[in-house]
Amino acid sequence: MSDPLEGFSDPQPLERAELGNVPDEPGVHLVRDASGNPLYVGYSGRTRERLRDHLGGDRQASVLHQKMGQELDAELGHPATASQIEQRLNTCSVQFKLSDRPKALKAQVMAALHPRFNDVTPTPEAPAGGEAEELGVLLNRVMEELRREQPGTAAAATYRREAVDAIPEALRAMVPSGHTVEGSTGYGTRAEVPWVSVYGEGEDNTATQGVYVVYLFAADGSAVYLTLAQGVSNVKGGNVVLKKRAADIRDVITARDQWLDKIDLRSQATRPLRYEASAAYAVRYERDAVPDFDTLASDLDDMLEALSAAQAAGLTALPAIEPVHLVMKWSKDIRSDTITQHKHIAETHDSVWWGKFGTAGTNAVGAARLELIREQLSSGVETLCFLYRNGELWRTRLMAITPHAEDVDPDLMPDYYTTAECILFLQLADFEEVHPPTWALSNLVLASDPDPTKTQGALSNQTSPVFVYLRGATAVTAHPTEPGGLVEEPANPTDTTSIPALDMDWLAEQTLCDRQWLEELVATLQRRPQVVLAGPPGTSKTWIAEALARYLTQDEPLARGLVQFHASYGYEEFIEGLRPEPAGSGGIRFARVDGVVLRMASQIKDDEDQKHVLVIDEMNRANLPRVFGELMYLLEYRDKPVDLLYTQGFTLPKNLLFIGTMNTADRSIRSIDLALRRRFEVFECPPSRKVLESYYRTAQCDVLDLFDGFDKLNLRLTELLDRHHTVGHSFFMADPFTPHLLSAAWTRQLQPLFEEYFFDDPSVAASLKIEEFWPSVASTSDAD
Repeated sequence: MSDPLEGFSDPQPLERAELGNVPDEPGVHLVRDASGNPLYVGYSGRTRERLRDHLGGDRQASVLHQKMGQELDAELGHPATASQIEQRLNTCSVQFKLSDRPKALKAQVMAALHPRFNDVTPTPEAPAGGEAEELGVLLNRVMEELRREQPGTAAAATYRREAVDAIPEALRAMVPSGHTVEGSTGYGTRAEVPWVSVYGEGEDNTATQGVYVVYLFAADGSAVYLTLAQGVSNVKGGNVVLKKRAADIRDVITARDQWLDKIDLRSQATRPLRYEASAAYAVRYERDAVPDFDTLASDLDDMLEALSAAQAAGLTALPAIEPVHLVMKWSKDIRSDTITQHKHIAETHDSVWWGKFGTAGTNAVGAARLELIREQLSSGVETLCFLYRNGELWRTRLMAITPHAEDVDPDLMPDYYTTAECILFLQLADFEEVHPPTWALSNLVLASDPDPTKTQGALSNQTSPVFVYLRGATAVTAHPTEPGGLVEEPANPTDTTSIPALDMDWLAEQTLCDRQWLEELVATLQRRPQVVLAGPPGTSKTWIAEALARYLTQDEPLARGLVQFHASYGYEEFIEGLRPEPAGSGGIRFARVDGVVLRMASQIKDDEDQKHVLVIDEMNRANLPRVFGELMYLLEYRDKPVDLLYTQGFTLPKNLLFIGTMNTADRSIRSIDLALRRRFEVFECPPSRKVLESYYRTAQCDVLDLFDGFDKLNLRLTELLDRHHTVGHSFFMADPFTPHLLSAAWTRQLQPLFEEYFFDDPSVAASLKIEEFWPSVASTSDAD
């Protein structure tokens, strides 16, 4: 057996002063106690920062810190202080190894060394049936533990150990050499969906990208699925893209009799829904009915064979972006030489503008789709436009798209129609006829629903444009094999965009908030999709809300929005209203215009599986009952249609989440309309010394008594007023943070705030002096 610590650094003291040589990159670290015995193995995307966290005095943020504290508690007979825990950790040593697969490396080291703080359980003795029968026992045990857990709570230690250690160990004895196995309890709240993955030989796949074989457990413990699935994080476009690519895999791999093409993980959380969308094939094993040795081994061999077939077909290394293309429909009844005229201009001038007829004031393309196509074009992604009528199909290259006539050069249009007759314009080039025209039915799927059976219906109706994906791992080239023909070539597997996985570790790192608080916040949004973050000025409410929106949408920019309320903000901007626009003969007319909520709701109709988030900043600055209108009812009864001011039968999508922020110093939560307050769950964002301490583990602070002064100031403000009129930590966060910056913040930001707090008694505001709270900083006049 190879040395599990091959490539690790030499042991060095686990002390703050010694961590400067540790790279802040992804890797695994092994901590040994003073006697050299393995104590703890961990991994992180930032190795040096994680080691500092272990020493940083927070039992909730570090298992190592927590377990060492528990040992000291027992020795001392009372709770150990953070300083005492750090002193004991200083007697330990640490080794590290950088790795782009830190989870798998951690699992290997844990299995070999069994460090006592990782709760590693020795693998149960295999029954007579051998390794595969042992696997069946372990799979069933995890399902039993999941069954006992209440939804939304942290999973029992038993199933964490089984899923992350014992099951991969059993699988390693069953899979061919060169394959990698790793397990996890899942991202976000730990009780959602545990998984154990097997990666193909020679593939740089992980749980976030590529295609692999994975055991996925239903959240309620009812079943486990042996699945051929995809990584779900490094893909833009949400669940629709995952479903499309799963269908591509099914196109090239023949299913076995017992294989399913859908799985049900019994969860509405973001990750499990993505896992379901990513599944190409699966075998279901029900709790207490896991099959015998031969069946488990045979099923695994079949699924690994399917993985090899997917690799050979080029389906395991696909771009992060799945290009969306367009189909425009045309009719010879309008003009028999439509294609001829447009093609002639394109050949003469290198491009032509194609207009879509429509009534002024209507939208041919939603804002989200339009932005997506423009993003593709600006990124250099080849985007195609197919010109279709029954019995004829042309392929063109899309160069630009716009709903605005002023963006169009009329000289690059045929003279039988004008820009005034159109509501959408596409700049096209490289006209090529496709034979046979039925090629579209077998090679295009809808971007809203990649079920191949839906394509014909979409092409048969009058809707235009239709947004589509190309089926399979192919890209249509600009080189026909014969006049009017097309060639298909493998897509470039190196054309990928790196998209980091936004898991709970990322969210905690971005916000510096307590992980348990974040998990409760996320779990609440899964159950009740509207919350408010409330707190005094400077407590990072907007920063947290925006990071939370990125996490919930997996950083899909078209799936999130932000609006800031103010005193003049109204129903017309938020829901819908009338807007004046030019009419004929110099007059004006009023057209109905969607507000923020209706625009996002219409976008969701094309993407029902993707979570969408609207952040409402400074929520309490507007007249909320007037702004929300009928939304007050819809927030509570999302499945019931309501007539809005101008729109009939509107329903609020269940996957549209609202995150509001409220400054409690401006207006107390108690003064908010009771009906609205009942519909939002309120999470307090208080000033936090812990956030400051976390921030300055990597940033430089030259104010020695910053933390103590921060606590003293807020204690004083609470005594004088209340906890809602304190000051947040963000006033004191800069790198480096110097005495001069503290003095400037006091003079220009905090003193005006105190004057507002004590507007009826200015003498109290004047009595607050910087030297009272930070003796190390002399009160200075504004140097500017």
